[in-house]
Amino acid sequence: MPLLLAFDYWLLAFLAALGVIQAAVVQGGLRGIWLFSSAAAGRVCGILLVLIAFARFFLPVDRNVRGVEGFEQSYLFVAGALSALAFTLALSSWLKRGLRPGKRGERGLVALKDRTYFQALREGRQKDGG
Repeated sequence: MPLLLAFDYWLLAFLAALGVIQAAVVQGGLRGIWLFSSAAAGRVCGILLVLIAFARFFLPVDRNVRGVEGFEQSYLFVAGALSALAFTLALSSWLKRGLRPGKRGERGLVALKDRTYFQALREGRQKDGG
Protein backbone atom coordinates (compact mmCIF):
# COMPACT_ATOMS: atom_id res chain seq x y z
CA MET A 1 0.00 0.00 0.00
CA PRO A 2 1.58 3.31 -1.03
CA LEU A 3 1.92 5.42 2.09
CA LEU A 4 0.99 8.73 0.50
CA LEU A 5 -2.18 7.32 -1.06
CA ALA A 6 -3.15 5.68 2.25
CA PHE A 7 -2.63 8.95 4.12
CA ASP A 8 -4.75 10.71 1.51
CA TYR A 9 -7.60 8.22 2.05
CA TRP A 10 -7.35 8.62 5.83
CA LEU A 11 -7.24 12.42 5.66
CA LEU A 12 -10.24 12.69 3.34
CA ALA A 13 -12.24 10.26 5.50
CA PHE A 14 -11.24 12.29 8.56
CA LEU A 15 -12.37 15.58 6.97
CA ALA A 16 -15.64 14.14 5.68
CA ALA A 17 -16.44 12.53 9.04
CA LEU A 18 -15.56 15.75 10.87
CA GLY A 19 -17.96 17.64 8.62
CA VAL A 20 -20.75 15.12 9.11
CA ILE A 21 -20.25 15.12 12.89
CA GLN A 22 -20.39 18.92 13.05
CA ALA A 23 -23.49 19.14 10.86
CA ALA A 24 -25.19 16.45 12.95
CA VAL A 25 -24.39 17.93 16.36
CA VAL A 26 -25.58 21.37 15.22
CA GLN A 27 -28.81 19.82 13.95
CA GLY A 28 -29.22 17.94 17.23
CA GLY A 29 -28.45 20.99 19.36
CA LEU A 30 -25.56 19.29 21.16
CA ARG A 31 -23.77 22.55 22.04
CA GLY A 32 -21.19 20.77 24.17
CA ILE A 33 -19.45 19.32 21.13
CA TRP A 34 -19.80 22.18 18.65
CA LEU A 35 -16.45 23.38 17.35
CA PHE A 36 -17.94 26.76 16.44
CA SER A 37 -19.78 29.31 18.55
CA SER A 38 -22.80 29.64 16.26
CA ALA A 39 -25.05 27.05 14.70
CA ALA A 40 -24.82 28.65 11.27
CA ALA A 41 -21.00 28.58 11.27
CA GLY A 42 -20.98 24.95 12.41
CA ARG A 43 -23.49 23.89 9.79
CA VAL A 44 -21.73 25.75 6.95
CA CYS A 45 -18.27 24.50 7.94
CA GLY A 46 -19.57 20.95 8.30
CA ILE A 47 -21.09 21.00 4.83
CA LEU A 48 -17.95 22.62 3.38
CA LEU A 49 -15.71 19.96 4.91
CA VAL A 50 -17.79 17.20 3.35
CA LEU A 51 -17.82 18.93 -0.04
CA ILE A 52 -14.07 19.60 0.05
CA ALA A 53 -13.31 15.98 0.94
CA PHE A 54 -15.67 14.73 -1.77
CA ALA A 55 -14.23 17.06 -4.40
CA ARG A 56 -10.63 16.26 -3.48
CA PHE A 57 -11.35 12.54 -3.59
CA PHE A 58 -13.17 12.37 -6.93
CA LEU A 59 -12.14 15.33 -9.08
CA PRO A 60 -8.40 15.86 -9.56
CA VAL A 61 -6.83 12.41 -9.45
CA ASP A 62 -7.61 9.11 -11.13
CA ARG A 63 -8.52 6.98 -8.11
CA ASN A 64 -8.92 3.86 -10.19
CA VAL A 65 -5.35 2.71 -9.57
CA ARG A 66 -3.99 -0.21 -7.62
CA GLY A 67 -2.44 0.68 -4.33
CA VAL A 68 -5.01 0.78 -1.56
CA GLU A 69 -7.20 -2.30 -1.74
CA GLY A 70 -10.83 -2.50 -0.59
CA PHE A 71 -10.10 -3.95 2.83
CA GLU A 72 -7.39 -1.38 3.43
CA GLN A 73 -9.80 1.38 2.41
CA SER A 74 -12.34 0.14 4.92
CA TYR A 75 -9.98 0.23 7.87
CA LEU A 76 -8.57 3.60 6.75
CA PHE A 77 -12.14 4.92 6.67
CA VAL A 78 -12.87 3.57 10.15
CA ALA A 79 -9.58 5.03 11.43
CA GLY A 80 -10.43 8.40 9.87
CA ALA A 81 -13.95 8.43 11.31
CA LEU A 82 -12.79 7.41 14.80
CA SER A 83 -10.00 10.01 14.63
CA ALA A 84 -12.57 12.68 13.69
CA LEU A 85 -14.76 11.67 16.64
CA ALA A 86 -11.84 11.73 19.10
CA PHE A 87 -10.64 15.06 17.65
CA THR A 88 -14.14 16.54 17.99
CA LEU A 89 -14.60 15.38 21.59
CA ALA A 90 -11.15 16.55 22.70
CA LEU A 91 -11.12 19.90 20.88
CA SER A 92 -14.70 20.84 21.78
CA SER A 93 -14.05 20.00 25.43
CA TRP A 94 -11.00 22.24 25.39
CA LEU A 95 -12.65 25.08 23.46
CA LYS A 96 -15.78 25.04 25.59
CA ARG A 97 -14.15 24.31 28.94
CA GLY A 98 -15.87 27.41 30.40
CA LEU A 99 -19.34 26.15 29.42
CA ARG A 100 -21.52 26.10 32.50
CA PRO A 101 -23.43 22.84 32.82
CA GLY A 102 -27.20 23.15 32.92
CA LYS A 103 -29.47 20.43 34.27
CA ARG A 104 -27.65 17.74 36.16
CA GLY A 105 -28.55 14.10 35.98
CA GLU A 106 -28.93 13.78 32.24
CA ARG A 107 -27.14 10.86 30.64
CA GLY A 108 -26.23 9.87 27.14
CA LEU A 109 -26.17 12.24 24.19
CA VAL A 110 -28.73 14.56 25.75
CA ALA A 111 -26.13 15.49 28.39
CA LEU A 112 -24.05 17.08 25.62
CA LYS A 113 -26.69 19.74 25.01
CA ASP A 114 -25.32 21.87 27.82
CA ARG A 115 -21.96 20.39 28.83
CA THR A 116 -18.80 19.18 27.14
CA TYR A 117 -17.93 15.53 26.70
CA PHE A 118 -15.34 15.59 29.47
CA GLN A 119 -17.72 17.44 31.83
CA ALA A 120 -20.42 14.82 31.18
CA LEU A 121 -17.90 12.01 31.60
CA ARG A 122 -16.66 13.44 34.90
CA GLU A 123 -20.23 13.93 36.18
CA GLY A 124 -21.18 10.38 35.19
CA ARG A 125 -18.16 8.94 37.01
CA GLN A 126 -19.00 10.94 40.15
CA LYS A 127 -22.56 9.61 40.13
CA ASP A 128 -21.38 6.04 39.70
CA GLY A 129 -19.01 6.44 42.62
CA GLY A 130 -15.89 6.10 40.50
